[in-house]
Amino acid sequence: MMSMLTLNGQLLNVFDTPESTNRKTGEVIPAATRIQIQAENTLENGQKRIELLTLKVARRTL
Repeated sequence: MMSMLTLNGQLLNVFDTPESTNRKTGEVIPAATRIQIQAENTLENGQKRIELLTLKVARRTL
């Protein structure tokens, strides 16, 4: 079963990263699409912190 994450924020950017190769292991890292979301996080002391999150998302083919 997959865990679910609920995140409220503002989508700031969508970008692609190209395929690359790890220099030490030779492992090929596939290209990916990533999104950047700005979210407000409420801390235990009641203060708020603005965070920029970069997340990898699944690529869809049409």
